[in-house]
Amino acid sequence: MPAEIAKLKSLQELCLEDMHKWQDWIPCRVECEKFPCLRELSISNCPKLEKFSYHLPSLEKLSIYKCKHLVVSILSDLELQELKMVGCKEVEHGSLKVEKLIIKNCKELTSLCEDELMSLVTLEIEIKSCQSLVNIKLKSTLRTLTIKGCNALESLQFVMDERAVSSTSSLLMNEENLSYYIGNNNASLPEHLEISDCPSLKCVSTIVDLAVMLKRLDIEKCPKLTSLSSRDTLPTTLKVLRLVNCPKLESIVDKLNKDTLLEHLLIICCEKLRCLPRGLHKLCHLEEIDIEDCEKLEALPNNMHNLNFLQDLLICDCPSIVFFPKEGFPTNLRELRLSGANLCKQVFELGLHRLTSLTFLSIEDGIMDSFPKEEDGKTMLMLPTSLTTLEFRNFPNLLFLSWKFFQNLSALEQISISQCPKLEPLSKKCFPPSLQQLEIYDCPVLKQNCEKDKGIMWSKIVHIPSVIIY
Repeated sequence: MPAEIAKLKSLQELCLEDMHKWQDWIPCRVECEKFPCLRELSISNCPKLEKFSYHLPSLEKLSIYKCKHLVVSILSDLELQELKMVGCKEVEHGSLKVEKLIIKNCKELTSLCEDELMSLVTLEIEIKSCQSLVNIKLKSTLRTLTIKGCNALESLQFVMDERAVSSTSSLLMNEENLSYYIGNNNASLPEHLEISDCPSLKCVSTIVDLAVMLKRLDIEKCPKLTSLSSRDTLPTTLKVLRLVNCPKLESIVDKLNKDTLLEHLLIICCEKLRCLPRGLHKLCHLEEIDIEDCEKLEALPNNMHNLNFLQDLLICDCPSIVFFPKEGFPTNLRELRLSGANLCKQVFELGLHRLTSLTFLSIEDGIMDSFPKEEDGKTMLMLPTSLTTLEFRNFPNLLFLSWKFFQNLSALEQISISQCPKLEPLSKKCFPPSLQQLEIYDCPVLKQNCEKDKGIMWSKIVHIPSVIIY
């Protein structure tokens, strides 16, 4: 570092970049006082810099990037808001106090355990792409922990800090070799737990069962995961449950306590999941159910109509669900998305006119050739007048769509019709005056008949402000 910079006593921010020949933080021959006012320091792309150790009493933010030979040595009395280390060789520290610690691409870092981090007072830690990191042992006073791309990581342990009440609120794990989690029975575990890309992980019961204050559980891309809880239940505090790409998960839990605060349930690509928890219909806070690509899921819970707070329901690509509960849909639904021949057929049989709050309806993968059906000149399916958006997708046999289907839809603003290759043009000017957008995709017959000034449907759609055909 140039001696002139080192003598700037009032300096508050310092950024040093692309100094390819720089080797010493401050050369020994330079006599200067410390930077008493320096608040932010960034060192980037200094490949020959080998040692950083200096007393910076006012420092709040320290960022070090791409200094591959650098050993970072931080003095014990340093208190930081944020510490970032990306692509450095090693980290040495004493009793460090920092609000946010970020460590990335430190290839020789093998352990963050016991005395190394037990003195660390921090709220948020992020560790990414430290390929040699094997063990992590931390206090349970964290608020957020993120671990990603640490392929050699084998164990993660939390211990209780007896001197402080745990403020842990979030834990995220993302690594290839993590196969088990070690938790102290007295430890207060996070409110937010996210686990992703853990191909060896088979069970998270130790975490879930201990996390009595868990509010959000996200598990994604865990191909060997088979169960969530050894007690066959989930914390009543849980508000969000999200399970994605867990192909061996056969069940969530047997039963949910009626006092569970669950608001959002999302299950995607869990091929072996056969059933949902009993008691789901008794949850008085449930607002959203999203279930997709669950091939073996056989049924939806009975009495779903009792879910008075349910606003969004999405059931797609679940071919084993043959019947929808005979009681029908919860009447307060705001959005409904369904796909599959069986479910689509039942939609028309059950009727939707009772869903007076429904604003969005999407129906996909039906097998009928026309709808709605008519008997004695009467339409057998009436849609709720509250609808503002209507979607039809992938009806390969659909030939006819009656103009009566759209009558009384005075609030309708958007219609999307896609992948209906045989659909013929509508016979009358059926679209309501309220319609603002019409989208037609992969419907060759309909597309031809909607050509500007040529197609027989052009006069029926010319009044619509936005027409998208492709």
